[in-house]
Amino acid sequence: MSPKIAGNMPVSGRFWLVLSYLILVFLLGGSARHDIATLVILRPLAVCAIAYALVVISGASIRTFSAQIGLLGGLFMLVALHLVPLPHSIWSGLPYREFISQIDFAAGLGEQWRPLSIAPERTWNALYSLVVPLSVLLLVCSLDREERFALLPVIIALGIFSGVVGLAQISGGQQSPLYYYRISNNDSAIGLLANRNHQGVFLATLFPMLAVYASLETRSSDVRKIRLIASLAIAAILIPLILVTGSRAGLVFGAVGLASVPFLYRRPVGEVVARRRGERKLPLAGIIAASASALLLILSGLIFSRAEAIERLLGGSANDFRWEIWQPSLDIAMRYFPFGSGIGTFVEAFQRDEPLATLAPTYVNHAHNDWLEILMTGGLPAVILIGLGVFAWSRISLRVWRTREDSRDVKFARMASVILLILAGSSFVDYPLRTPLVASVFAVVIAWMGPIQKFRTVRNTGRNGESPVQ
Repeated sequence: MSPKIAGNMPVSGRFWLVLSYLILVFLLGGSARHDIATLVILRPLAVCAIAYALVVISGASIRTFSAQIGLLGGLFMLVALHLVPLPHSIWSGLPYREFISQIDFAAGLGEQWRPLSIAPERTWNALYSLVVPLSVLLLVCSLDREERFALLPVIIALGIFSGVVGLAQISGGQQSPLYYYRISNNDSAIGLLANRNHQGVFLATLFPMLAVYASLETRSSDVRKIRLIASLAIAAILIPLILVTGSRAGLVFGAVGLASVPFLYRRPVGEVVARRRGERKLPLAGIIAASASALLLILSGLIFSRAEAIERLLGGSANDFRWEIWQPSLDIAMRYFPFGSGIGTFVEAFQRDEPLATLAPTYVNHAHNDWLEILMTGGLPAVILIGLGVFAWSRISLRVWRTREDSRDVKFARMASVILLILAGSSFVDYPLRTPLVASVFAVVIAWMGPIQKFRTVRNTGRNGESPVQ
């Protein structure tokens, strides 16, 4: 017989393989930089994972998740097209290529064939970076329904582990060996990531996850109570963990995640709802102790961390470098419109026209607004592709939030819609999805959201009082 999770759900060996792979991604994929040593291990593993997933995934699963796989696969193809060499007659007609063409002629190179990307090596890196989330999506889609749902406590546990690592980091000081990325915010509790904002936003996504986890059905009322208490305690712990990251984005979107909890949490109804006389009740003292412990953790976090995120938020935006980057980035985007400068080429495109006001000993690595950077580097085709994703999210979100049904599929789809909103909102001020870890969480979440077709008739069946479509 297959091994089980929580004593009632058989899982396949494939589930444990996916779980192990996710753990490796969390341990090795915490930085968005292209030169971290762990990518030498992670990306070849991702390619192997894609090959394995393509062998084991069924045609039914591909049809079920055709929108998710199609959109991520479409992004992969768009990046690949930016690397296809073009004849000089076509390439020279692309917007804002005159300067490069003049360099070619000055160097005696003549009419060179060039790809759309102005820095192909950067675009190759962008193409390689997509193999990690694509591998996670294909592996998760190859699992059955219950196994996909069983990944929820896994992601929560990995998030809490990242938060605990962050606490250990600030306890050890800036030279702590737990800051294992060469370039990172080594004055903050960044956990398994290299950037305080990415850590803060990732922790913010755990609030809706905890709300749904506490809502899941189970046969035992004791287990339901334990889940509720554990979820409340973890949510309370998350608050100081976000504060010590020093991330203003984490603080703001953590508030969004918290605000979603009353809308996501539903009192769980077990598959066997009749109470047995012999069922034991959890003692009130245990609940009080758990609540007191959570309160103590919050107070200790506020006292000992000095709530750096709040301090940075109240410090205002006067010293925020983002404001000086966005306007020049938009101007540059319009120069390369409608085809863009090439996915992944922000550094080269920005440096060519960088205003004197932003010149510094350090260079600008991203626009710190991924929506703007996508417009700048990917042009109109990338905007259309992302727009299709936003349309799909809006369509499913509208349906699952309007339905009166409370099936597990609906709960997970609602949770996914909130998490995607958090990730999309945070991408206006940073670039969390460029991190393999967060991109992999994104891949799991879009699989949780499910197909559009699944929710076509949910609203009507809810009104008639019938069972939801399964």
